[in-house]
Amino acid sequence: ETGAPKSKIIGAKISHYPGDKDSEISTPRVTLIRDSGSPIYITADQGWVNKDASRVILQGNTIIKREKSPANQSFQLETPELTIWPNKNFAETDKAVRINSDTTITTGVGMKAYLESEHYYLFNNVKIYHLPIK
Repeated sequence: ETGAPKSKIIGAKISHYPGDKDSEISTPRVTLIRDSGSPIYITADQGWVNKDASRVILQGNTIIKREKSPANQSFQLETPELTIWPNKNFAETDKAVRINSDTTITTGVGMKAYLESEHYYLFNNVKIYHLPIK
């Protein structure tokens, strides 16, 4: 809408086959550019993107990272599989999730993540471990 990119997807190799609507990406790296706050970086072993790039499916060692800034703690989310809707800055999974921050470790199964506002909802077997302050 503004002429500025909202997301970027790159990979070591991108394959698209005739008649197939999705493209396969090896070692995808996704950057989501938010309206406010620093970008969110997502990596995985394998990925698939549909033809209009409105849905990205990532599998294998999927990691969401946000770097530490004066306004935010560092943050890393790990899951074996994640579906991202880049145009909505939204992600979800029904798999296990582990979130590490400077002060907590949170685990659970099943998640919806609103990436622009950084609201993460875990649904089952949720446990939070508070780390001692150094």
